[in-house]
Amino acid sequence: MENNDNNSTEIQNKKGEFKKILVIALMTFLGAFLAFYVLVHQTMLYFHRAKYNIPIITEKTIDNMEKQMQNSFKKMDDREFSKFKNKISAIQTLKYEDAYVIIVNLKPFNNNEENIRFSINGNIVTISGNVIKNKYNGENAYYFTESFEIPEKIKINEIEKEKVDGKYVIILPIEN
Repeated sequence: MENNDNNSTEIQNKKGEFKKILVIALMTFLGAFLAFYVLVHQTMLYFHRAKYNIPIITEKTIDNMEKQMQNSFKKMDDREFSKFKNKISAIQTLKYEDAYVIIVNLKPFNNNEENIRFSINGNIVTISGNVIKNKYNGENAYYFTESFEIPEKIKINEIEKEKVDGKYVIILPIEN
């Protein structure tokens, strides 16, 4: 009888070890799959941008755009420009030969792209965002919506959206 109990305990131990090994193997496979997916996704984004001649948007690119905007307001000193810049739309749009690029500043939206809504209906693009910030003396709500018309037809299936350095970048490829 004791022999059966020992065998049963040994079988239970082997089953437990097998489950541990199976979980480790599955987690390793999942990790490798996710790493592969991220690598392929980033590579596809890189080649997609190259295909449409779209520059990679970085913090430096955005800083350069802000400097260009500041140069157009040369009469203002830095303090006046800072006040004015805060009242400028949270959206910047750029047109390239093969695509439109829309950049939304996420800073007012807790750096969370989920607080931004993007829709396209025909050739009307609408971007809106909202966030409620709790302060020690109450709540502050920040909301905007902006719509504009794009004269060219957009490749809806190839629209890309990603977060880059506190900005939400939306790339709208133009059909030829």
